[in-house]
Amino acid sequence: MASSVEIEAAVEAITIPNVDPSNQTQSITYMNPSLYEAAASGDIDALKAAAMRDINAQAAARGDIDAQAAARGDINDEAIAEYLRLRLTPNKNTVLHIHITAQCENRESTVFVEKVLAMCPLLLWQANAKGETLLHIAARYGRFETVKLLIERAKLEELEAGVGLALQMIRSMTKREQDTALHDAVRFNHAAVVEILTDEDPEFSYPANDAGETPLYLAAERGFGDLVSQILRTTSPRDHGGPNGTTALHAAVINNDEGMTEKILQKKPALTKEADRPGWTPLHYAARFGYLPIELRFIENLELAGVRKGQRNITSQGRQHTDLTGSVEESKNERLSALQELRFIENLELAGVRKALGVVPSLWSSGSCSGAISSACSA
Repeated sequence: MASSVEIEAAVEAITIPNVDPSNQTQSITYMNPSLYEAAASGDIDALKAAAMRDINAQAAARGDIDAQAAARGDINDEAIAEYLRLRLTPNKNTVLHIHITAQCENRESTVFVEKVLAMCPLLLWQANAKGETLLHIAARYGRFETVKLLIERAKLEELEAGVGLALQMIRSMTKREQDTALHDAVRFNHAAVVEILTDEDPEFSYPANDAGETPLYLAAERGFGDLVSQILRTTSPRDHGGPNGTTALHAAVINNDEGMTEKILQKKPALTKEADRPGWTPLHYAARFGYLPIELRFIENLELAGVRKGQRNITSQGRQHTDLTGSVEESKNERLSALQELRFIENLELAGVRKALGVVPSLWSSGSCSGAISSACSA
């Protein structure tokens, strides 16, 4: 097991933004083909043999007195560990990055990872040039058993270092994209990995990445209902944003996914009031695309302040217009008919909804009405 000082230094390298693994005092050498092949195939004996041959050759070239010992194979684990840590690909991938990436999807094994980490524990924390740790790679490729192993190893190291290393590893972000391991697992629909990551860190509210995507938004935008349920299942409030001010609820509505919309509404009913940058709420999109069941569900959820409570009227150019208070008492079919009458034509607005939501989109502020909206707005 690595010392607490070494562990803390390695963890610092993955938690401080823009740390370049190439900025090390030791000389980094690209791994040779035999080492790469051994890592890709998961052959631990071939890996050790390749390491020993290389160490031996280097020692002989330097004229070290230990060269003869190296030739006999008397190379300790510390020497191999240092060798493995500094043998990288041009993208700064370690032998374990290579191995996890190369594994067959249906033939996952953690034996090689366990043995290499036993020799070189610091590889657990070593990120590549993009800032991707082993956990990022394992999450992206859906290596569930490897994800479990990596978290368990981090917890073991916690006993030595006395800090929350496992959580720091789970929360670490890549450099440019600012993705966590959960972003990667969600993006490629790896449900088992999403479950273990969210269960291990239920209190963390995952922020948006560089593209403005939170894990919850990614799951909703890609139509992964099971992942949405898993992320929402945790007790801690989760960030829900997407690009351009959208939310996970916007994504569920645009996908016309009634089940997902209901799940999000139950956990986050306030999202009905959140508008994106153009000023459109999820209800605006439901009306725009004619998703009547979702429109009706929003009206039931919001209680349409301007309809149910009769406190607000549709106004245009400062004049009072038809009060819609009584429509809430209509039958379901009548209410659907009313929605059809009020659906956006050109302005993408439901008359009466804008005030209920406290949102006045820029398109409405122009004062133009047409089609069915014109009828609703007429004196």
